[in-house]
Amino acid sequence: MCRCLFKNILCVALLQLVLLKGQTGPFETLSVSLGVPRNTNQELFHSIWNIHETLSIAAMTPFYFGTVQVEFRPVLFTATDNSQGDFQALFAHLGWDYSFNLTDQISLYLGGSVGDMFMRFPGEINPHESEFVFGLQGGVRWQFTAHWGGYIDFASEQVKTYHPINFAYLTLGCEYSMDMPEILKKFLDP
Repeated sequence: MCRCLFKNILCVALLQLVLLKGQTGPFETLSVSLGVPRNTNQELFHSIWNIHETLSIAAMTPFYFGTVQVEFRPVLFTATDNSQGDFQALFAHLGWDYSFNLTDQISLYLGGSVGDMFMRFPGEINPHESEFVFGLQGGVRWQFTAHWGGYIDFASEQVKTYHPINFAYLTLGCEYSMDMPEILKKFLDP
């Protein structure tokens, strides 16, 4: 019994060393990204509104086991006919992912996010609405230089309305990484 417990503890410790190898400490770096998302799925919602994505803006930092990120993505929805009105939305997410390094420059990542879809319906009696959103994502990141990199992201999101709305995104983008400014580091990790 004791020997088996020792082996299990040793295996878990070795696995953690392998998984954490090359991980940066919490809040050591700050990466800012700008991406161009494209919705790739079609369902009933998509036959009623055309989706006009703009840009995805995100900030990421290492956080103990993985990376935490905040992302904002404004979207304009235009009605396909006059039976519905146009509206604007802002997707705001808090996400987490874990990277698996393939080489010094290329890594794969998997993660998830939760957030909100803030909607504005111009001209309506109740012009503002907000709905919970959750999603899964994965992709490839590659570093061109010490500071600049790029990524391809695949994400699936569901907006929890009465009739759930599903989105599938393919995003191409670039990232800029730097050491976390001391003032932010002190704020995030007092």
